[in-house]
Amino acid sequence: RASLVEPLEAMRAIEVQHNDEVIRRATPLGFVLVPLGLGLLWVTTSVWLPLGADIVAIVILLLGCVLLIPVLITRVASWLASGLGWFLGVEAKLAQKQLTRHIGRTTLTVGVLFIAISTSAGMAGNVLDNVLNITNWYSRSIIGDFFVRASMPDLATGSAADLPEETGEQLKKIDGIESLDPMRFVNAQSGEQSVLLIVQDFLGAPDTFFDLVNGTSADVVAGLRAGKVVVGSVLAERLAIGVGDKIPIETSDGTVQLEVVATANDYLAGGLTIYMIRDEARKLMGVSGVDAYVVQAAPGKLTEVEKSLRDYCQAHGLLLQSYADLVKYIDKMINGVIASLWMLLGLGCAIATMGLVNTLTMNILEQTREIGMLRTIAMTRRQVRRMIFAQATMLGVIGLIPGAIAGVFVSWAIGLSSQAVLGHAVTYQFRPGLVLGCLLVGLLVVMLSSLIPAERAARLRLSSALHYE
Repeated sequence: RASLVEPLEAMRAIEVQHNDEVIRRATPLGFVLVPLGLGLLWVTTSVWLPLGADIVAIVILLLGCVLLIPVLITRVASWLASGLGWFLGVEAKLAQKQLTRHIGRTTLTVGVLFIAISTSAGMAGNVLDNVLNITNWYSRSIIGDFFVRASMPDLATGSAADLPEETGEQLKKIDGIESLDPMRFVNAQSGEQSVLLIVQDFLGAPDTFFDLVNGTSADVVAGLRAGKVVVGSVLAERLAIGVGDKIPIETSDGTVQLEVVATANDYLAGGLTIYMIRDEARKLMGVSGVDAYVVQAAPGKLTEVEKSLRDYCQAHGLLLQSYADLVKYIDKMINGVIASLWMLLGLGCAIATMGLVNTLTMNILEQTREIGMLRTIAMTRRQVRRMIFAQATMLGVIGLIPGAIAGVFVSWAIGLSSQAVLGHAVTYQFRPGLVLGCLLVGLLVVMLSSLIPAERAARLRLSSALHYE
C-alpha cells in the first residue's frame, strides 16, 4: 500500500482515506471464503478429506468473516454510537467518526478480537467436551473398588509386571471380597495393525465394563462368553468394521476371525484395543498370567477389605490402588490439560490487548490536533477519556459478541472431526456460562486496555497539540 501512495498525496498533512478501496477489495473475497470454508468443512467431516482439513476449513471461514467486517462496520458503529449516546453523550459520536475514518485499521483490530475469542472459546468448549468424554469412559469402564498390581501399568499399553501365580488364591481368602476379576494385557496383531488384547473374566453386571458406542449391554457379556470380542472404537474406525463383522487376530496357529459383538469408547492404547474373555484367550492364544486383579468388596465391607488388602500388599511387595486413587490420578492428568487451555486463553487475551492498545494509540496520534482544538473550546479531560473509552467499547462489542457466537460454531465444528480420530462423535454440549464468561473477560480486557491511551489523550499539552502535524 505504501508503494502505491501518490507523491501529491504523500505531501499532504492528512492522508487521503482508502475506505472505499478496502471495502471494494475485501468484501468479494469474504463472500468467496465463507461458502468455501463451509463447503470444505462439510466435505472433511464426511470423511472425504484427510484429518486436518477441517481446521483449514474453520480458518478459511473465520478469515472470510473478518473480510466482511469493512462492509458492515460503518452501519454497526453508527448503531452503537446511538446506543451508547445515552450515557457517553456526544463522545460516542466522536468515537464513531474516528473508527470509521480508518476502516482498514479498525477492521484489523476488530478481526484480532473476533479471531481471539472465537478460537479461544471454540477450543475451550471442545477440550471440555473431550474431558467429559474421558470422564464418561473411566466412570463406566474402570469398575472395581481396588486394583492389585505388581507395578504401575504403562500408560501407552496398559501392561504391567506379572503378579505371582499364588496371588489370586491368597486374595480369595480375604474376608469381604465379593468378586476377584483377573486382567491380562497382551500385545497382538490384527492384520497390519498392532493392538492391545485385554483379557478378563468380566465378573459383574453387564453394563459395568464398557462405554459402548455400538451394541447393547445385554448382548455384550453373552457374546464374550460365546467367543466374540468387543473392539475399541478407534480400532473399529481404522479397520472399517462394526457389530457383526469379523476381525482377524494372529495366533501361533495362524489367523483367526472373531466376530465383533460391540464397539466401545476406549482410551487404553489409544483405543486400539480388543476385549476377550479369559477362557477363549487361553484356548486361542495360550494367554496365561495376570497383570492385575480387580477387587470388588461386598456391601458394607469396603473399609475392612481395604485394610486387609493393604496389609497383604505391603507384606508381599505389591501395589494397591483404590478406585478413588485411580480417578484422582487420571483427573490430575486431565487438569494439566485444562490448565494449559487456560494459559492459551490468557495468551489470546494478551494478543488482543496489544492489538487494541496499538489501534487506540494510533487514533490518538492522528487526533492530537483535533483533541487540542476540542480541549480549547471547552472539552474536558473527562470527556476525552470518555471518547477513547467509547472507541474501545465499540471495538470490543463489534469484535467480541460475533466472535463469541462464532466460538460456539467453532467448538461444534471441531467436534465433528472426532469421528475420524475416536471412531465416534464426541457429544457437543452448549455451555452458555463458558461463552458468557469469555465474552465478559474479553470486554473487561478491552476496557482495561483503554485506560493508558485514554489517560495519554487526556494529558496532551494544548500548546503542543495545536501545533502537531
